[in-house]
Amino acid sequence: MVTMVLGVLAAWAGAQAPPRRMAPADQVKLLHRNRTLYQAAVKSGLEVTSQFDPLERAHSTTLLARQLSDEIKSAAKEQDSDRAAELCRHLVRLVDQGVTPNLSQARSRIPAGSEAERLLLQRRDEVLEVLKPLEETLRNQFKSSKEVDAVLRELSAGRAKVESSAKK
Repeated sequence: MVTMVLGVLAAWAGAQAPPRRMAPADQVKLLHRNRTLYQAAVKSGLEVTSQFDPLERAHSTTLLARQLSDEIKSAAKEQDSDRAAELCRHLVRLVDQGVTPNLSQARSRIPAGSEAERLLLQRRDEVLEVLKPLEETLRNQFKSSKEVDAVLRELSAGRAKVESSAKK
């Protein structure tokens, strides 16, 4: 889990970097643009490493997903489809490697009808409340972008995995 969060952080560090060498001023601008995401990823990684309960790890990862979703929505409002698509791919990876496995692990330990199951379903719904509106925002902002269409399919598949991860 820590490796995954750090991998996402490393990917963000290189996010949107074109293949050409960037001018120092552009590098500073990109670093500033992604600064809150770096901070959130580090904080989430530290939290997740200290948590033993998969529902708490899923919650911490969902908080990071929410911040990432907000940044994707901001990119969408600015019509920056490249940034939105790239950040969305990171979000999908975070959900696939962070939230979903923790929900599945918790599901395997939690009896049906228990109070713990109620919390499991709440954690599942928290991440769905991040993903569903994001899909809608991307569909509305980018009506015919090939790259965004591909990312939307990945996002939808990730959402389906989350939905099924809490089923018995």
